[in-house]
Amino acid sequence: TSYNLLNGVHMAERIDLAHDILRCEFGFKGIVMTDWIVGGGMANSKKDKHRPVKPRLVAAAGGDLFMPGCKKDFDDMTAGLKEGTLSRRQLEINVSRLMEAFKELT
Repeated sequence: TSYNLLNGVHMAERIDLAHDILRCEFGFKGIVMTDWIVGGGMANSKKDKHRPVKPRLVAAAGGDLFMPGCKKDFDDMTAGLKEGTLSRRQLEINVSRLMEAFKELT
């Protein structure tokens, strides 16, 4: 996914793109990962008018891999699970796609 926003929503957080169009309409079976600049808050400074991308919302939208990833991202995903903004089932689906991709490498 790219870093830019569409109608004020980060591309990586849009279920309509990652799931509805990419997976359902186009039949994509691979993994969906964020642009590397998204992870770790690298792209967001205090001057930015938009909030940083939230890993929990990326995963909830069907994003499988949040790059590059850090402890803060892990904590956000854990908070999402506790708050209910990210379901355990969706996280399991995302991880299963990663495992399938890794199996193809071996």
